[in-house]
Amino acid sequence: MRHSKRIFINVLISVIFTNTPNILQAQENPSLDSISISEILMRIDQPHVYDNKGVIRLWVNAYSQSNSVPSEFSNAFVFPEFITEEIKSEAFSRLKKHNRFGGEFNRGAELGFAPDSSWRAEGKQLSFRYKNSTLFGAAFGEDIFKLIFKGNKQFRDETATLDNTRLSSISFESLEFGFLKTNYNSLFSVHLGIVKGNALSSIDLAQGSLYTSPNGDLLDIAWQGDYTQSSGGNRLKDNPSIGASLSLNFIQKLNDKWILKESLQDLGFVVWNSSTRTSKIDTAFSFTGIQLGSILDISDSKIVLGDSLENKVLGSDIRQSTMIALPALVQFDVVRIFKNRITIGAGIQYRYMPGFIPLTEANISKGFGKNRSIKFTLAYGGFGQIQSGLSAVVFSNHHHSMRIGTIFNEGFISPSSLSGAGVQIHYVHHI
Repeated sequence: MRHSKRIFINVLISVIFTNTPNILQAQENPSLDSISISEILMRIDQPHVYDNKGVIRLWVNAYSQSNSVPSEFSNAFVFPEFITEEIKSEAFSRLKKHNRFGGEFNRGAELGFAPDSSWRAEGKQLSFRYKNSTLFGAAFGEDIFKLIFKGNKQFRDETATLDNTRLSSISFESLEFGFLKTNYNSLFSVHLGIVKGNALSSIDLAQGSLYTSPNGDLLDIAWQGDYTQSSGGNRLKDNPSIGASLSLNFIQKLNDKWILKESLQDLGFVVWNSSTRTSKIDTAFSFTGIQLGSILDISDSKIVLGDSLENKVLGSDIRQSTMIALPALVQFDVVRIFKNRITIGAGIQYRYMPGFIPLTEANISKGFGKNRSIKFTLAYGGFGQIQSGLSAVVFSNHHHSMRIGTIFNEGFISPSSLSGAGVQIHYVHHI
């Protein structure tokens, strides 16, 4: 393969220091998954293992996926590189009627502690954590992708269809306060956070079309939708965009063979400041270029240079404060415990972002040696298609554990359509 062997490596070094590797937090805090199932059961069965002084945790994770756009194309944006005609042609050949593309980059830190010995004996802890997240997602048709990256010449005497185009990019950080409680059969944690929005771009184009005349001297444009763009001034000393969030985790041991895991992350909102641009797009017009009566006198021009063609394209926007929901993540998993340290799990998750479809997953884990295990995962959905992951707990004890491997790597299953990949390294330290 010309480019498919270059796996798209998103910077994904996850370092987690914790003495309670049992708060299951999808994506950003996979501490439970970084421990073998036997370790999970031990911590659910024996609350006294929480008799410790505190938690320090750091993490970073990232990935990018698509059901059509190859990784060599997205690599050019992450690792600045010239997009050649060959790369464009490869991307165009894989486009579908409905295309999806997206990814995440999450990092943060957490401090957890039990105020006194009675809290430790009862398996309770308080925690403070900081999270910083950047997410992007897109759902788009074939024509708009070709129009952006190859221009409208290819649509001479044709109409490019731009319907159902949705793009969203959001960056935010949060400071959260949490509580964790465990008993013999279950574990529950809740975090409430104050959120600061850093950047937001969103386009929802319900209907759209672009006609180009045979000679290219006329464009007929029509579209309808919404547009939102945050502006500067999101520093705390200025006029920040502020909101709130809620995250929940619950783990239930049904018996010695079955465990259920449920997780809700980043349920909340941001009230973006008064510098935010919002627009309701509903426009149709013909454009024949800028026509000048005299090169020295543009006063009789049909569209003068001082006029805003952008307003004709995007509509007249206003600057006002607006409330936007955070892209919450919902996850449900079930784990079956077998003999010989083998476990089989299945789950489904959904992230509220354009282009994301329910991600279903199946995995098998095998323990070996002293507190070591290897895990293989197959999944379908998200921003991509069929994907796989392979990871290993290289060591695990009462003080340390470490998982390394890959996530969302489509190249393991279908190298000819490699459209996403990621790498994970998780380290846990118990104080």
